[in-house]
Amino acid sequence: MLKKSRALCLIEILVYIASFATLTLLIFGYFSKTQNRLLLESVAQDNIIKKNIIQDLINRDLYSASKDPMDWDRGNFVFKKNMLNNEGVSYPVCVGYTFCKDGVRRLEGDYNFVIHKWTKKITSVVSNSYFARQDFYEK
Repeated sequence: MLKKSRALCLIEILVYIASFATLTLLIFGYFSKTQNRLLLESVAQDNIIKKNIIQDLINRDLYSASKDPMDWDRGNFVFKKNMLNNEGVSYPVCVGYTFCKDGVRRLEGDYNFVIHKWTKKITSVVSNSYFARQDFYEK
């Protein structure tokens, strides 16, 4: 025997739509929280990578720095180091770092250690992130 098919009434359709909408909102809320958590973890990981890059750059510069105390201005964190040109010949250059609210900047060029002034310099931004402004040089 065939069953009589019965159409859905308006109230049943509204109940189904309301339950589907509620379920959809709950799922989107969960995905939104998960997305925010992943974004925060990504920013934290980026800050760790930036910190490691800055530390590595400073370590490499300090490794090749001159051991002569006359080639250092400790107050301004400027020192003379040896670099290689394209032919492999070593030449001295002065390097310094500034830690300011804009981030970490690397200075390179000619420095007068007697009057403690740069005579010629090139400035490059190493990092301009929030991490570099606060956390890096507190440790």
